Formats: sequence, structure tokens, C-alpha cells
Amino acid sequence: MGNRIVVIGGANLDLVGRSRLAYRSEDSNPGSVKMSPGGVGRNIAENLSRLGAEVVFLSAIGQDPQGQLVAQATEAVGVNLQHVLRTDCGTSTYLCILDEKGEMVGAINEMEPIEAVTAGVIRGWKSVIASADLCVIDLNLSESAIEAFFSIKGEVPVFVDPVSCAKAEKIRPYLSQVAGIKPNRLEAGVLTGLFSQDPTVLGKALLDLGVGEVVLSDGANGVYCFGDRQPLHCPIKPVEVVNVTGAGDAFMAAWVWSLFSWKEWMKRCRFAMAASTLTIGSEETIYPALSFEAVVKRERELWGNE
Repeated sequence: MGNRIVVIGGANLDLVGRSRLAYRSEDSNPGSVKMSPGGVGRNIAENLSRLGAEVVFLSAIGQDPQGQLVAQATEAVGVNLQHVLRTDCGTSTYLCILDEKGEMVGAINEMEPIEAVTAGVIRGWKSVIASADLCVIDLNLSESAIEAFFSIKGEVPVFVDPVSCAKAEKIRPYLSQVAGIKPNRLEAGVLTGLFSQDPTVLGKALLDLGVGEVVLSDGANGVYCFGDRQPLHCPIKPVEVVNVTGAGDAFMAAWVWSLFSWKEWMKRCRFAMAASTLTIGSEETIYPALSFEAVVKRERELWGNE
């Protein structure tokens, strides 16, 4: 397998506010506000590029100043935007508020511009998708765009980030065509139709629906992996939390990238968790010094010879 990865999904401008003092709801909180490129798909693409992959990103980005900022920052880290649809409908915006501990207390996601990626646009990207060794999609795409993608993807393996419970529903008809998916416990419940709190029950149910491998995140309880071998639980390591935004995107990128380096699940899981902890410890949505070497170093710091 080569390392050419096509990522299809959302690209937006992130506005992240963090309270300096203990956060008080229904009040104005003193703190800081930062602006940076974001979007689940775009973040995964940038993380993958920083890890060493050849990445082509497919999305819709506005021609407004915000879109120019997002595009320039993404290209600067080596992501190929040659086939991105540039639209006149503006650039998607994500507004997030963090408390004094860096934990999210609320967010608003304006993702209407991604609707410019229609089924016709997806079909127009068929040759690009066919050239990939692997595809990653986020479920900000419309139902018709997702249907078009699965009708043309051929044998290219696809990994899916559900994004949210509301958006997870869109992938249910295609689970048997999914090589890998990274839901949290709530999203897994939506995907399976089960109300179980047991990650093992949810993970095995997704395998029964035809998914190749499942990486189920369960907050402070860590990550559970399911596939063609014994289920694996990888507990989380305690680290300083600065900003949780983007941690899941870093995990997804590193999990996908680990396919090119290792077969052992524990190794892949720890590599992905190490990438995630680097992001959690950074004020930025994407750890600015992220690299394959940096993640391997963090993995050794966290687990040593375990």
C-alpha cells in the first residue's frame, strides 16, 4: 500500500474562546479568543500531511478573506488543494467556547457552505478518489454526496469520522463498505441502534454490520479497538489539558497513518493516542510541531517499554 490519502470533508474558520477564570454560564467571561483554520476533514488532512502522508483534500472553501486564510494555511503544510471547490457562498465557521480547564462548554457549527459539495461534484472527483490508496471522509457531507461517494469509490478503503450523533445517521446504509470508523460511545449507539453503555457490545455490533475495524473512544475510559482479532482496551494516560479542540482529529489522522507502519493494534492505538495528547497539550487546534518523530517520542514518554 502506498501513502496517498484523499480526505473529503469540512473546512472552516475556527473561533475559539477560552475563559481565563472559572467559567460562568449566562455571563460574559474574561478570557481570550483565537482564530485559526479548522474543520474535521481539513484538520485530519493537515495532521496526516504533518505525519508524512501525501494528502489530497476535497472540500468547498469560500473565496472570501476567511477562505483565503484557510486555503493558504492548509497549502502551507503540504496539503494538495488543487481540486477544492472555491465558492461564492462564504466559508464555514466554527465557534467554540472552552472553560478555564480547556474543556468545551458549547459550540456552534455553521456548515452550510459544505453543501456546495453536491453528488455531481463528488462524481467529478472520481478519478482523484480512484488514485488514492485510502480515503477518509467526515460526515459533514450531505446524504446525497455520501451516496455518490460510495457509488464511485470502487475498491479504495474508506475510513469515516462520524463528527456527531446527528450526522452519524448518514453512514448507516454504507457501514458494510467502511474499512474503519471512529465513533464515540454515543455515536456508536446511533450507528447500531443500541442503547448499551458497554463499549464491547457496541463495537462488536458495528463489526456485525460489516465495518472492518472500529476505534471507539470512551472519554476518560480510553479507547476500545475491534476488528479481526481480540478486542483491545487502551486506557488513557493522564496529561495536562490545555485545549481539547482537535484532539479527535489528531487521533483519527494518526490511526489512519499507523496503517502504513504497523499491524499491531496496541502500537497503532498508542501512536494515535500519543498524537492526540500532543494536541490536547497545545493551545492550537493542531499541534504546531506535529511530526511522525514527535509522536513516536511522545509515545515513548507515555508508555516507555510497556
